[in-house]
Amino acid sequence: MPQRYKKLRDNLDPFIAIQFGISAFKYIRDENKYKVETYNFYLLPRQLPFDDRQFMWQVGALEFLTRHHFDFNKLNYDGISYLNEEKEKKLRDSLKENDYVNNHAIFTNLSDETIFSTAIDSVAKWVKDTKSTDKSIELSCNNIAQQCYIQHELRSVFKSIWTESKGRTEIVVIKVDAETRQALEEADNGSLEKRIIDYFLGFTKVFKLLVVLKKPIIGHNMLLDLMFIYKQFYRPLPQNYLDFKKEINRIFPNIYDTKFISYELKKKLDSDVLKSNILQELYEFFITTGRVLIIDSPKIEFETENTDEEKYHDAGWDSYYSGYCFVKTAYVHAIKKRGLRDGLIELTNSEIFYGVHEYVNCVNVIRADLSHIRLDGPDPKSTRPPWLNIKTQKISINIRECSKDYRVALYNPLRYSLITKSIIWSSVVLSSGLLTWFIHANITKS
Repeated sequence: MPQRYKKLRDNLDPFIAIQFGISAFKYIRDENKYKVETYNFYLLPRQLPFDDRQFMWQVGALEFLTRHHFDFNKLNYDGISYLNEEKEKKLRDSLKENDYVNNHAIFTNLSDETIFSTAIDSVAKWVKDTKSTDKSIELSCNNIAQQCYIQHELRSVFKSIWTESKGRTEIVVIKVDAETRQALEEADNGSLEKRIIDYFLGFTKVFKLLVVLKKPIIGHNMLLDLMFIYKQFYRPLPQNYLDFKKEINRIFPNIYDTKFISYELKKKLDSDVLKSNILQELYEFFITTGRVLIIDSPKIEFETENTDEEKYHDAGWDSYYSGYCFVKTAYVHAIKKRGLRDGLIELTNSEIFYGVHEYVNCVNVIRADLSHIRLDGPDPKSTRPPWLNIKTQKISINIRECSKDYRVALYNPLRYSLITKSIIWSSVVLSSGLLTWFIHANITKS
């Protein structure tokens, strides 16, 4: 597994996740139901003053997303920024050192530079115009970062004015006397710097909240998801596989992988009952033929009316499907532990979680000697069958006859490797929905 981890880490390096789904499940004990709120975040890194970040796209991934109606316009126009710890520290240090000269790199093209120079010129003319009766003027820019940088420059150059933010792209400039200016500076308390950091941190604040809350995290086939989360919002992926497991377990101590849990469920059911545990097919199983297994399992309802059309390979919806499948598979595991054959019994949230307690921190691994890895301890021994060497008992064989139904081509990892294909999809959108966040009723006050 260390070799597999190294290959995954190296292959993931130039890619990013551009969509993150979270579904928060809250258990309502008196009603035997879960209330769900689902969120879908489009992620796009912003250019930092000291780092014009780059990432790669795969043509196949673009085609895949297009087929599934991914909103590229929303990504480009409304994508949320994020920083890992390393870049956050560098940004804070830059602002602490008042390094606004380099920060002017935020004005990336001629149009942006024109916005900056026009703002300075407009205020200069207004300040010098003794005949002007305007008590204030308004300036426009493109985003919060520019808004803050322009204000910092104006406050530095012109001592008889003060600036305030208006919305996300407007600046209000007013004339003030020296005493008022001093009072405003003392009350400001570095608000521009804080706003810049807040703008660039973006989705990282959600990640930090998840880390602090320590709620159970549910995903489907989520090894790659965890690696993307770690490298984008926290730190560069560790070189050592064991260090990675230790770190993931420290920030998310309770992880459940519905891919692995559903594999274990198949062993407890008749062989032809659950034919596939692909997320889409697993979800459709529980809402159709599998309903007889979960008749009295908790209902799952949206907190507010959901008008969005259900669709697979959308991070928000996939996080909901993962949470739904977790509740249902955990419920079946729980009733099987009680020796019951059907789902005609109500179980509490704690009893449902107890049904899969031995599977916590077991993350599925595809096409490997191991069926899963264990984040909170040693990995299990391989249960895969041994390699077989097959040879003919005849002296000679007719190769032409044996190979007539096969076509041989040079191996291309981008075309034939299931691991690489999985990386390609995950590099652009986390097809498992990435995360489902469970809120236990008995710890909602924590």
